[in-house]
Amino acid sequence: MRGYPHLMHLVFIFFLIKVSWSTYVVREHCGETENCIEVGEVTFREFLEKQDRKTSIININHWVRQQKMLQANIVIKDTPTMGLGLFTLQDLEPNTPILYIPTNLQLSKDSMGIEYFEEPNEKLFEHCFDYPKPDFDANDQLIFTFLYHLTYYEKSVFKQYLTLLPSRILLGFLQFSDEEIALLSEDESLIHHIQKNREELYKRYYKMKEIYESTYTTEQRISLLGHPTISMGDYVWAWSYLRTHTWKKPNKERVLLPIADLVNCQPIRNTTSLGFVTGTPEGTSIAWTDRSFKAGNQILWNYAKSSSEGYLVHYGFVPQNNEYDYLEIPFLNQEFILQYSDSRLNISNIFEVSKLQNLRIGIDQLSMLANFNRFVNMNQEERIQCETVLSDKNLIEKPYDVFVKKCPQAKGEFSVFPRILAYIEAQVKVFKSVYAKIDEYRLEATKDRFDWLNTLLSYYRDRLLVIRKLSKSILDFEKSQS
Repeated sequence: MRGYPHLMHLVFIFFLIKVSWSTYVVREHCGETENCIEVGEVTFREFLEKQDRKTSIININHWVRQQKMLQANIVIKDTPTMGLGLFTLQDLEPNTPILYIPTNLQLSKDSMGIEYFEEPNEKLFEHCFDYPKPDFDANDQLIFTFLYHLTYYEKSVFKQYLTLLPSRILLGFLQFSDEEIALLSEDESLIHHIQKNREELYKRYYKMKEIYESTYTTEQRISLLGHPTISMGDYVWAWSYLRTHTWKKPNKERVLLPIADLVNCQPIRNTTSLGFVTGTPEGTSIAWTDRSFKAGNQILWNYAKSSSEGYLVHYGFVPQNNEYDYLEIPFLNQEFILQYSDSRLNISNIFEVSKLQNLRIGIDQLSMLANFNRFVNMNQEERIQCETVLSDKNLIEKPYDVFVKKCPQAKGEFSVFPRILAYIEAQVKVFKSVYAKIDEYRLEATKDRFDWLNTLLSYYRDRLLVIRKLSKSILDFEKSQS
């Protein structure tokens, strides 16, 4: 029995040595100044919350001038509701180059920026990717690289950019509890997309964590990212940020283009606001405007031809006045696209169908839907009579009265519209019910949750306005053609 105290002393001494060694490893690379995030001190998000935003904005404007990334008449400023944005100080014409991003200022698997770091971190970092790992793909490498730069931000070429990163998780639903997810259970479409994203995230996290921890010792992991492991919170934050701020290359790998990702969104039809040219001799990505901007205005971009649901799930916000918004009508899939697919009419392109899953009906597509409805109601004899007219692949995209005039045999009622109206009515009830649940729940939510629950409320308000407008347009269209 008398020997056990000595054993306990030895265990305690070993523990002290181990902790001292871990602290030494971190301090060896952090130094006396705060040039990296020390183990056990703060998480990445807590570190970002401590940054002085005004100073960081001044510094990043100075940095982009040094790197010659922005034209002299364009500045980075804060906005009341959209975070940081790019503003022009003078009028800009279409096709004006505004942004230049050389290869060394892009972050991807092929451009990791580790040449700016000192030994031994560089060797450890390169070792992470020096042999095949099927489950550790290019997008996981980008997350790892991103966190590495943030850990040693003082030595990173992206220092001024990194200190302005938002501390909140941009895709708030990724951290929802089961109780919060249950609030959305009636909205089958949204809950499907949210669950799909969450499942992908958790699967990727545990695979990356397993590979990372089996590749390095505890001391090496502390040396790389300042912590013994990659926490779920840090991974979710990084995954969320990169998911909403990166571009996909043709090979599906993602690339972060700092400063270009500060351009905010305005989904206006027939404009994209920014275009990119990559693969120039210098490896530079060049962005330019495709419409005019007045002096003092923010430069904006169409992120995607997507519905508000798509923006909410993929970007974490709901754009105002989304001219690409639409309502997906599930039952139209089998009845129209599959049954009446005709290469001459190119139905999948007409309705912008993704993998033929749903038919997307927007207000400007009612005429096309009416044309198509007429077409599918024609019998064989009527189709033969209209054969020459129907050979025009663009006919169905023309105004309804043009279609009827060129093919008067295409008669029949708008049989599809009453069913769409019934579907809209059911969706209104769902959206109102979910809205009421969120509105009540948010009153006791934390700040992070409260902000994102407010985003959800904005989404459902927007959805209700859109589908009511669509319903009115259908009724007006039917009335005009009666």
